[in-house]
Amino acid sequence: MSSPAYPGIRPGNFYSGVGLDRADHLRGDEDWVAGALANDERLFVAVWRSKNLLAEADEPRPLWLRGEELGDLRAAADEILFLGLHGSTAMFAIDLSMVEAPDSQPPIEGRGAFRDLRAVGPLLPRQDGAILAYARGLAHWHQRHRFCGVCGAPTRIRHAGHVRTCI
Repeated sequence: MSSPAYPGIRPGNFYSGVGLDRADHLRGDEDWVAGALANDERLFVAVWRSKNLLAEADEPRPLWLRGEELGDLRAAADEILFLGLHGSTAMFAIDLSMVEAPDSQPPIEGRGAFRDLRAVGPLLPRQDGAILAYARGLAHWHQRHRFCGVCGAPTRIRHAGHVRTCI
C-alpha cells in the first residue's frame, strides 16, 4: 500500500520515530536519574497492564502526568523507567499494573482512562503513539523478565530501566 502523499512509497511504522533523545550516556548515572525524577518538569507516561493512559477528550491523546500529580500512585508503582529527553524534559514510564483501577484514583480520575494502544494508536499523532508504544514495550519487557533466563535468579533494574541483572 502506498502513501497518498507519496505515491509508490510505503508508509513507515507509525510507532517508529519516537523523537526522544534516549540519553544512554545519562542512564547509568544514578545521581542524574534521581535528580531528573525530582525535577519539577519531568513527565510520566502511565502504563497499566499493557494499556496506556489517554486523556478523556473528543480525540485520543496521551495524558502526560507531572511528578507532583502522582502522589500515592508513584509509591505504588511497579516500575519507573527512564524513556529519554524531550528537549530538556526527562520522560519516564511508570508501570501501575500492581494498582487496582488506577483510573479511579487521583490524579487520573475523571481525566483519563487506560486503553489498548492497538485500538487508538493510528488516531494519535505519530510521535505520541511512538512514545506510548515505547513505554508499553519497556514495561512489558520488565513484567516478563523478573527472573534470569539462565540461572533463574530474580533480576533487578539497572541503567534506569534498560538493563536487568541477576541479584
